[in-house]
Amino acid sequence: MISERQQDANRRNAAKSHGPITPEGRAAVRHNALKHGFTAAEIILPTVEEQIDFQQFRLAFEQEYKPVGPTEEVLIEEMVTARWRLNRIRKMEPGFFALRREVLKEGITEFSTLEPQAQLALIVLDDARDTDTYGKMSRYEARFERSFYKALKELQRLQALRPSVSDSGNGTVSQDPVPPDPDPIPAPDPIHHPQPQASARGPEPAAPPEPVEMQLPASIDIGPDTA
Repeated sequence: MISERQQDANRRNAAKSHGPITPEGRAAVRHNALKHGFTAAEIILPTVEEQIDFQQFRLAFEQEYKPVGPTEEVLIEEMVTARWRLNRIRKMEPGFFALRREVLKEGITEFSTLEPQAQLALIVLDDARDTDTYGKMSRYEARFERSFYKALKELQRLQALRPSVSDSGNGTVSQDPVPPDPDPIPAPDPIHHPQPQASARGPEPAAPPEPVEMQLPASIDIGPDTA
C-alpha cells in the first residue's frame, strides 16, 4: 500500500508533467485524446505502409494549419485520413491494370497483339462485366476527395474567425475576435459668420442725422377787420 507521503509526491510529479515537447513526440500522441476518428493502427496496411510515414504525413498537415482546440484537431485528422486513403487508391491503379493484364493474357490469345491503349480499354471493359473493381476504386477516390475538401473548407472557415494578430506578442492566436476601433466621427464645422473688419484709422464717425422739416400751421382766419 502506498503511503500518504508517496501519494503526495506522485501528485507533485504529475503536476510537473506537460507531455511531449518535441514535434515528433506530439505527433505520436496527438490522436490518443480523440474520442472518434481513425487511429494510425486502423489506417495503415501491414507490409504495405509504414507507421512512421503516416506520422510524418500527419505532422506536415499540423505544421501547415496549426490546429487550435479539439474541433480543429478532429478536422485535421479527417483530412489526413481522407488524403492518405486517396493516395492509396491512386497507387493501387497501376497494380490493378498490371494484374488484369496478366489475367487477360492467359485467357485471350490475341491480347498481346493489341495496342497498349486497346489493352487498357479491354481491361476496363472486362472488369466492368465482372467485379467492376476499377469502378469501385473510382467511386472510393471521389468519396475520399470530397471528404478531404469538406474538412478543409470547415477548418478554413473556423480559422478565418480568429484574428490574425497575436496575443501580447507571445505567438499565440486569440480565440475571441477583437473588433477594430471605429473611425472617429469628425466634429461638424462651425457656422462662420463674417465679422465687420475694423478700419486701421479707427472707427468710422457716425453719419449726421437727417434734418427734420417742421410743418407750420396754416394762418388762422379770425374774420374781417372791424377796426
